[in-house]
Amino acid sequence: MPPPGRISLSLNEVCGLTGLGMSTVRQAIDAEQLPAHRLGKKIIIRRPDVDEFLKKLPSGKPSRVEKSTAQPAPNPKPQIAQEKRSISNPLRV
Repeated sequence: MPPPGRISLSLNEVCGLTGLGMSTVRQAIDAEQLPAHRLGKKIIIRRPDVDEFLKKLPSGKPSRVEKSTAQPAPNPKPQIAQEKRSISNPLRV
């Protein structure tokens, strides 16, 4: 854990602070979702940028509106069964 007064963090510190994996943090940086700065080989991330990144993440919990408007996926099996019948007996109307 970084000291509370620090304004910049390393990749390892961001991972420890957020609980995210190294590859997830790197992907967020590559996708420009998490601003980062490079000093030589070291990648520096400002703590306010980490806080803002975390605020923008989806909660993972669907809202009631999403639950009520979600439609179940149609079952493709009846269509397949009809196709098989029409192929096995092409004269049947």
